[in-house]
Amino acid sequence: MNLLNNRYKFQKTIGQGGMGKVYLVTDTHSNELVVIKECFTEGKAANIVERIKREYQFMKEINHPNLVSAYDFFQQEQRYFIVMEFVEGITLQNLIRNHPRSIDFEKQLHIAQKICGVVAMLNESGIIHRDLKPANIILQGNDLEPKLLDLGIAKTINDELATITKTGAIVGTPQYMSPEQINSRMTIGKNTDVFALGAMLYQFFSWQNNSPFYGGRVVSTMDRVLNMEILPLTSCANTTDKRMVLLSEVLSQALQKNPQQRIQSALEMWNMLIDCATGRKVSTSDTVVMDSAINQKMLDAKVHATKMTTQQKTSTKKNTLFTRLMYLIVMLFVLTLGMIIPLGKLNKNISPPTIKNDRFVQLDEKFPRNKSQQVDTEKQHIQDELDEQDELDEQNEIELDEQNENELELDKQNGQNEKTYLGFTYLDTQTYTCNGNTYTVKEYRHNHTRMEFVLIPKGSFIMGGGDGYEAEKPAHRVVLDSFLISKTQVTQGVWQKVMDTSPWKDQQFVKEGRDYVATYVSWNNAIEFCKRVGLELPTEAQWEYACRSGSSDNYYWGNNMDGDYAWYYMNTWKKGNRYAHQVAQKKPNAFGLYDMSGNVREWCNDWYSKDYYNYSPVKNPKGPSSGVYRIDRGGSWGNKYFDCRSRYRNACVPDYSNFHVGFRVCAKVN
Repeated sequence: MNLLNNRYKFQKTIGQGGMGKVYLVTDTHSNELVVIKECFTEGKAANIVERIKREYQFMKEINHPNLVSAYDFFQQEQRYFIVMEFVEGITLQNLIRNHPRSIDFEKQLHIAQKICGVVAMLNESGIIHRDLKPANIILQGNDLEPKLLDLGIAKTINDELATITKTGAIVGTPQYMSPEQINSRMTIGKNTDVFALGAMLYQFFSWQNNSPFYGGRVVSTMDRVLNMEILPLTSCANTTDKRMVLLSEVLSQALQKNPQQRIQSALEMWNMLIDCATGRKVSTSDTVVMDSAINQKMLDAKVHATKMTTQQKTSTKKNTLFTRLMYLIVMLFVLTLGMIIPLGKLNKNISPPTIKNDRFVQLDEKFPRNKSQQVDTEKQHIQDELDEQDELDEQNEIELDEQNENELELDKQNGQNEKTYLGFTYLDTQTYTCNGNTYTVKEYRHNHTRMEFVLIPKGSFIMGGGDGYEAEKPAHRVVLDSFLISKTQVTQGVWQKVMDTSPWKDQQFVKEGRDYVATYVSWNNAIEFCKRVGLELPTEAQWEYACRSGSSDNYYWGNNMDGDYAWYYMNTWKKGNRYAHQVAQKKPNAFGLYDMSGNVREWCNDWYSKDYYNYSPVKNPKGPSSGVYRIDRGGSWGNKYFDCRSRYRNACVPDYSNFHVGFRVCAKVN
């Protein structure tokens, strides 16, 4: 590379991403090292050049010791470049993940105050960063002085920002986003960055690899941001310093879902952190004022931001609805590919975070991959599909006892041995075949709900096992009595008939109709439904037995995902059909049950314990006697194929509800 702009001499490339390259160069005018960021424009959004210029203007106009400075901006051969200060150090993300607990609590507080201070400067200058995260913080020198990077998606706080937001464009890094960045019905304000600060600092002080909202996949992560309540930092931070209690209060206020209940500004949060450092009880009324020089810079920056706003409004009006919709699609695609980091691919020497304080437990975070698959999480994005599972447990199959098989055959021949059960009406016998398994089963109608049920024959099977997550192991034999289970998930029509409510009304990612699955139903709600109609939630063992229907494979139809049997990420979210679908639209399993894999995750009656399979009884196991989380099974329309396997386990707190969770019901038989 020759001199750029007849001034900058190339030394080396120090970074590259989807938005551009970063070069280390020598400024021949000053003979000093600087950094040049080349911003890619080809194939990007129509306003990308404006965004690049805006980033430069923000960095140029706002001078702060903890903000990377911008020196120059130029265009050369349809390429755009920003010249910036060269900062040597490591990212905060690198420190957290690769050097956990390498600094004391006092130093952490110092770094947190500095980060909060520079964000306060931006916010008070009328600018929202919108992408605060540990990867955008460089810790410089032996003192680990923080420097904030990347104002590429920053915006001024004005009507123009609100207009952009209403288009539905989701911009930022999901695990650090505020609820209002995800939910277009909410208004973005300057305390949007407060939420991101809270998530980032929570991760920093608890030394977790990711934000407490990280769910492994974009849909799960956004769901957590919108709905998961975080327990106090004191529940997972490893320190006896009494100031941790004060800090925990600050972060709890910063992570409020409702912006009106959240700390109102980064400046207010900055003052509260100073109170924490001094050991004083946190107060928002005893405000520490920044020095006059900084205040004047804020005022100057506000004036400049106002001028920029006027120019941006004119440009914004030219956007068409088509362009905005396409931008949303592109952003969701980028988020899906770029922001999903499978914790199972972490090097075994680095422990994944143990999130002790969430309302939604992701049970796949410690899934061990093969050594050949271990990669640096900062460089590797998730694969679209995992390698096919070749080694299966040959004993993992349902073994109907001989007597029961004879009874089924007799029923098929003479049709006169049907049993009747209280609250049910016998319908007929039906024969189903799936994955080489064929069963003739009795079907009943539940008189109260009018739902159709299948009588599942008693038998035994091998539960769990395989090469999956640790919570799915070990494989173990289970023997179950016969039971009735609904052929489909509970629909909106059935729910409304019984409960006379519509919890999914006006919620995100919902399509309404009597045959669509009832979503936004918590475990507690499902139990109340069951009480009203004299039914139960299946146990986890009953659920897996019914799901497998004789199969020992990853799915009841085979070892590979097949969209003919399940609604899942690739034929819903990727296709733009982002909602739980009508029941019984896919092929049934060998027991005649629909949507056991995908569509919505299904509540089970059991409490969750990771090691329950180690001591589970053989006969009719009912799960642990107590716990924090309740089991849900089967994956959903928002999950990728691996989380829709028959043995996959997940769990949530009992009052959790959202667009991808529903339930089916069962009944005991004598």
